[in-house]
Amino acid sequence: MLATRRQPSGTCCPAGPTAPDGSSTGRDRTPITNRGDHARTAILTALRELLDRNPISELAVQAITRQAGVTRTAFYFYFESKYSALAELLHGRTTAAMLDQSFALRAQGESTPALIARVITGIRAALAADDPVWASCRASAGYEPEIAGIVADVEDAITQRIVAMVSAEVHQGAQPISTDLPALVRVLTTATVAGCAPARVAAQPGHLDRTTDAVAALWQNALWPS
Repeated sequence: MLATRRQPSGTCCPAGPTAPDGSSTGRDRTPITNRGDHARTAILTALRELLDRNPISELAVQAITRQAGVTRTAFYFYFESKYSALAELLHGRTTAAMLDQSFALRAQGESTPALIARVITGIRAALAADDPVWASCRASAGYEPEIAGIVADVEDAITQRIVAMVSAEVHQGAQPISTDLPALVRVLTTATVAGCAPARVAAQPGHLDRTTDAVAALWQNALWPS
């Protein structure tokens, strides 16, 4: 009897020929992988496009599958719900590479102002970017528990990395104004995000630069007080 393999459509089909060691040959493996990657990508792309126009609370799975050109069975093969698809979309904002680049420990020869500038830039890129999807999720977090959890996960991932960086700085002589590092980092992160909200900086040219200086001073005085 031929072995079967579940397809993204939820159906089963005969598996392709196998190599002498029992593994599948490349003839059937590559198309299946490509087909699966395409379906997942199509779903996430469709969700992002729809979120540009509607909040997640108004989107049905049927609308996402219609936009993506896939079946409901294919959708539920990859995602448990529209919220799990949204979680994957948002977690793409905080990849390991992004976290490593923005919130790594101090590099050799890196000055304190340069370290602070790097952290501020990372926070703003991840949490304050002018991204309709992220802005929509932040706005919906107050009344949709599922979204609140997703947003919190993204923020927690960044907070943990910054806390680890600050802890290393403490061992190098930094003197935070609070021993509760997670709480201190959250306050500084909130100030960093609030300081570059587009609606607040658009009124006056150059205001963002002055805000950046003020936020940098907050980090300096909170972690390396004179």
